[in-house]
Amino acid sequence: MTEFVRNHAVRLYAVFAAAVAVASQYVELPVEALLAGAAAVLGVGEATQRTENRKTVDAYLTDITK
Repeated sequence: MTEFVRNHAVRLYAVFAAAVAVASQYVELPVEALLAGAAAVLGVGEATQRTENRKTVDAYLTDITK
């Protein structure tokens, strides 16, 4: 499961962000819940960015001459 999340972090983030957006439009939620969802999306976005940056650094450091 961890490998799946690492390989598809951006896709999972996009689904999560879309779900929050749809919920905010079609489900009657209190403002606090919407703000918590927005904060969660920002936090998950930061984690996703760090995961992608780590993958990029790993790719740069890979020796392809072997």
